[in-house]
Order: sequence, then structure tokens, then C-alpha cells
Amino acid sequence: MFVGIETISKEEWIVFRSKSYKFEEFLQQWQERLQSGSETTSLTVRLLQEVEKYKVSTVHNVVINYTK
Repeated sequence: MFVGIETISKEEWIVFRSKSYKFEEFLQQWQERLQSGSETTSLTVRLLQEVEKYKVSTVHNVVINYTK
């Protein structure tokens, strides 16, 4: 099942913050879609860089929240 950003954005923050895995899954799905494409363009490279940036940020935030 592909969870779109619209689905994620409809959730209240207080509920969503305990379900950050949904955002991680969303990023993983986009990464897979972009990497499986037959053509690599400057746009796909840029999008993959952005996905990776958010994945690193998400992991960083999870680590910080667990250490508090």
C-alpha cells in the first residue's frame, strides 16, 4: 500500500509524532520508485538527495527522542 503525503498530512501532530515510521515508509517507497526508474535524470538525482536528507533527519529525530 502506498501512503501518500495527503494521508500523512491529515493526521493530527499529537497522533502522528508517535507514528513517524509512516513517514519513513513514505520516504522508502519514493526512494524505491525513483531508483527503479529506467532513466536517471537530474530531477531524479535531486529527488533522491532530498529523500535521503529527510531519512537522515528522521533517524536523527528518533534518536534524540529516545534519549530524552
